[in-house]
Amino acid sequence: MSSVAWNLKNIVLLINMSMACKKFYEIVETSEAACTHLVTSSHNEDLRKTCKNVLRFNRAAFRKLSAFGVFAVDAGLPTRVLAAVLAYTVVLLQFAFLSG
Repeated sequence: MSSVAWNLKNIVLLINMSMACKKFYEIVETSEAACTHLVTSSHNEDLRKTCKNVLRFNRAAFRKLSAFGVFAVDAGLPTRVLAAVLAYTVVLLQFAFLSG
């Protein structure tokens, strides 16, 4: 029973982390859109320079968070994990029926 509770806790944490990452990615996209708008419409040179630097940095260095470089942590992660677990379970069941 404790392993079921432990797995349920891990699933809830995975979903929460995925949703937090999704919100973070949306905020990054919103900030990029705001900076793009400010670069074209602002008359303040310091603000334009800052926005250009933000856009340049996001193009050069922004990547989605990943788990050891294996898969991206985003809103689709729980479904990909579930698909992998189900596929592995089906393979194990096939071997069990083959040998039994």
